[in-house]
Amino acid sequence: MTEPFFLLFTRRPTGQGLRWWHHLLDARCAHVVVVQPMVVGSLVVQPFGKVLKVEWSYHPAEDQARGLMWAWNARALRVPAPPEQEAPPELRPFMTCVEVAKAMLGLSAWWIVTPRQLWWALVARGARVVPRFVWPERERIA
Repeated sequence: MTEPFFLLFTRRPTGQGLRWWHHLLDARCAHVVVVQPMVVGSLVVQPFGKVLKVEWSYHPAEDQARGLMWAWNARALRVPAPPEQEAPPELRPFMTCVEVAKAMLGLSAWWIVTPRQLWWALVARGARVVPRFVWPERERIA
C-alpha cells in the first residue's frame, strides 16, 4: 500500500485523572493516534494504557485524520507508508502509544520514547505537517 499514514498528536489531558508520567510530557504533544489507510476506508489505532482501541471507518485516511484533528484540536503528520517487511514485527516491552506507532511504521529506534521525539524523528525522515484547513481553489474570473 503506497498511501501515507497519518499520525495525530494530541494535547496532554487536564483534570484529576493525570498519571505521574503525564507531567513529563510536552503539553502540546502528549499522545499519538495512528490513522492507517485501508483498501476501503481507514483504521484508527489508539492505545490507552492496557487497552488498544482499533476502529474502522468508511472515510479515507486523510478525511478521517482531518476530522479527528478538528475534533481533538490535534496536530498531524503525513508519514510515507513503510516498506513491505518480510520479517514479522517484534513484540515491544512497553506498548505505549509511541511504541504502537513505531511498530506500525516499522521503526526500531530505541531512543524514541516520547511523542515529541517521535514527531521530530519522523519530520527528519521526510514526514510532512498536515495543515489545519484546506482552502478551496478559487475560480479565475476572466
